[in-house]
Amino acid sequence: MRSCRRSLILALLASALMAACGGGSDASKVEPQSGQLDLSPVAVAASPSALPDGWYRDAVFVEIYVRGYQDSDGDGQGDIDGLISRLDYLAELGVKGIWLMPVFASGDHDHGYGVADYRKIETEFGGEAALKRLIDAAHARGIGVLLDYVMNHSSSSNPLFHDSTYGLENKRDWYMWRREDPGWSWWVPSPWRRLNNAYYYAPFDVAMPDFDLTNEAVVSYHIASMRKWLNLGVDGFRMDAVQNFIENDYLTENQPETFALLKRLHDELDKYPNRFMVCEDVPAPEYAAQNGCGSAFFFGLHSALVASARDGVVDSKLAAYLASPALPQMSTILTNHDTFAGDRLFNQFGGDEAKYKLAIASLLTLPGTPFIYYGDEIGISLATKESGSAINHDHQLRPPMSWTADAKTAGFTTGSPFRSLADNSAAYNVASQQATGGSIYATYKQLIALRNGEAALRRGDITPIASGSASVLAFTRVLGGEKLLVVINYGDAAAEVSLTTPGGNATWNNRYPGSDASLISDATGVVSFKLPARSAQVYKLAP
Repeated sequence: MRSCRRSLILALLASALMAACGGGSDASKVEPQSGQLDLSPVAVAASPSALPDGWYRDAVFVEIYVRGYQDSDGDGQGDIDGLISRLDYLAELGVKGIWLMPVFASGDHDHGYGVADYRKIETEFGGEAALKRLIDAAHARGIGVLLDYVMNHSSSSNPLFHDSTYGLENKRDWYMWRREDPGWSWWVPSPWRRLNNAYYYAPFDVAMPDFDLTNEAVVSYHIASMRKWLNLGVDGFRMDAVQNFIENDYLTENQPETFALLKRLHDELDKYPNRFMVCEDVPAPEYAAQNGCGSAFFFGLHSALVASARDGVVDSKLAAYLASPALPQMSTILTNHDTFAGDRLFNQFGGDEAKYKLAIASLLTLPGTPFIYYGDEIGISLATKESGSAINHDHQLRPPMSWTADAKTAGFTTGSPFRSLADNSAAYNVASQQATGGSIYATYKQLIALRNGEAALRRGDITPIASGSASVLAFTRVLGGEKLLVVINYGDAAAEVSLTTPGGNATWNNRYPGSDASLISDATGVVSFKLPARSAQVYKLAP
């Protein structure tokens, strides 16, 4: 679903993207469901954090699709108890946070971005009691839990939309309705869907109507719903589709009302100690802090990192991204669950592990808060698209997790998996990756451990260094007296480099990959050495 978000930005692609999302203005198939929801106010309750202060600034996160992670009861679908059973695996990997893709009761019973009830956990995931068990078990391992909160729109099966459609319980203005299609000319087809002789706004999909977030009653309901989960003990939220919260006519980007709403949400979060909020996207990195998100995903950086590793030269956009003053508080990825963010890394690199590992090193040595998409740490590929299957590309990005080489289940379930396995599950699975020295998993684990052990990698300033080679990226990370030097050669040939480092006549000891080799700078701070092809190295200035 979320791959269609770019249709709100790129008008020239609107037609194709809307078609891919099941677009079109005819909403005749939408049947809003009646039902009872809990709409009661929720007060802020004392909910002290179980995690170290500022844990999220030091954490490496994993984004987890609960339905596709681990099945505990044999029904072929992942659930929260299954995830709990894998927390030790995540702790051993070294992660300190998990972002759960939507787990609320949904109308799609798949990716969850069409929410049917914001105050209930999907029954097949185990319900609220299971979520509480997960929170407690994760906290016991020093891991924080973020929930994906979809405030921009709901499912058309949400009872709130039923009441809005028929004007019940004073809910007509909870969603965006017009008597006529406003005719936003740059949209083809129109995002306004005809239903009951009126039109409602649903740009992502006919079954995902947008709330009217200029309505105070709607905002108050969502804030109360968020409080419910904060009171339960969750550690924050990933906020979906924030660019599209407020529409002024056909304009969605850069709306001041959106930023005011985001600041209000963040102020609410601040009523709870040590919580974290990350926005899906903002128009530019600097808006993350200035306009209420706290943090936001640095889209664009991800493609530059992947392109550098794939193509063997430092991407032309990378220097500008690394110079952004907002980078330290942004959240960073290589890919995620959305098509716009690219295929699974294994597919983007055509199975080339050396290039894959360079991308990993790039992500985990930069400032910001890194997020890993589940399965990327073992090189998982796209799900198999069998002949005649209804599986779409977003579904292919979300295969069952590959735990073993079992050809039928990959260790994901004792039943029949809800979706086809990853194409490469026989060779790239947790069991085989953990048993193989120098594997993709081993690379992630080693670099996460390095990041966890070096405060300068987590919070230090970054200063790029001219390398004299189009294939070499070099920079320092400095925090107080700690200084690290990161050098990555994306190229297919060894590179002779001379780098000007801080401090003369100094020794730089290798911290990654951990060889005994050291670099010695001359009196002016210059170090000269030969950097092997397709290699990443991290050095630490000796005291």
